[in-house]
Amino acid sequence: MKQIPKINAFYWALIISANTMGETAGDLISQPLNLGYGGGTVASLILFLIVLTISIF
Repeated sequence: MKQIPKINAFYWALIISANTMGETAGDLISQPLNLGYGGGTVASLILFLIVLTISIF
């Protein structure tokens, strides 16, 4: 049986902080480089895939 997290204040604090950090990182990538939303999304995806590959291997 799968373990599911308890839905409490700590859970929601983690969800909100993860969302906030993701939005901030996206803004830091797209705005200074003038990439726009599409370019920022692609740049963030590439960065995510690089970090994911490094963490797997």
